Amino acid sequence: MPLPGCGDAHGQAAGTAARDGAGAMEIEFEMEGGLAHMPGLACPVVIAPDRLPEAEAQAIRDQVAAAQFFDRPVQGGAPPGRGADRRSYILTITEGTRRRTLVVAEPIEDEALRCLVRLIEVQARAARRRGAGGQPP
Repeated sequence: MPLPGCGDAHGQAAGTAARDGAGAMEIEFEMEGGLAHMPGLACPVVIAPDRLPEAEAQAIRDQVAAAQFFDRPVQGGAPPGRGADRRSYILTITEGTRRRTLVVAEPIEDEALRCLVRLIEVQARAARRRGAGGQPP
């Protein structure tokens, strides 16, 4: 599920690592701040790509690789600034024995990281629509 302006991350080498036994991936996603902050939408959501349709799961794995998620410092994007309209995202991704939490504040200047956040945000919205557990049965 490519997003506008995010290119196509398919074919990235690390996408094959997930298939080659690097371990199941789990993503915890949380948003903070923003003009229309709604506590219900700020609740953390857990996304398990292995439980999504293969094309969506692969898009997530590929974008995690393209963003070099596990190689980034803990604080990503612009430093949190003042202002009620600023939004930040807390992403924790676990894959096999690797686990990393990033706090990413808007504006997100790095294109690959911005695309990863947007892709996961779309999945989080879908998980909230599905209800409790955030994953299809």
